Amino acid sequence: MGLKHFLCPELKRSLVLRILFIAVISVVFFGIFRPCLIVGSSMEPSYHDRSVMLNFTLRYMCSPVKRGDVVIVSYFGKEYLLKRVVALAGDTVEFRSGKLLVNGETIEEKYVKHPGDWTIPEVTVGEGCCYVLGDNRGQSHLEHKHGQISMDRISGGPLW
Repeated sequence: MGLKHFLCPELKRSLVLRILFIAVISVVFFGIFRPCLIVGSSMEPSYHDRSVMLNFTLRYMCSPVKRGDVVIVSYFGKEYLLKRVVALAGDTVEFRSGKLLVNGETIEEKYVKHPGDWTIPEVTVGEGCCYVLGDNRGQSHLEHKHGQISMDRISGGPLW
């Protein structure tokens, strides 16, 4: 009987492989591709309230967040909101009569179906932060309340 069979008989080897497989799958599905429930209708019609989505947590590990990215923002632990990054640190943001102005220039947003009619006075985005808004701005007069957030609240981005 060889050393290999003495240390790990076939039955034990099979059990070890199953445990290893379950551990790898757990890391992938609860660490890298984390399922999350999206709360709110702020990104409709592209994404809907109560949608379950895979959050790709490594999306911004090697590349920075960019303007226009759709990100998953964590709120209150297990609640996630889907938002669009409209400005980065150092940018100025203003929202006036349905128009988004970043650094004084009007931004063309083809993905916004219903622009809001509310106003946000000019704000400078702080260091280590970004400014996020939903795409469904006409349906939510409180949309601007999410505005400037710390980058560490971005838990990743949707897988699809």
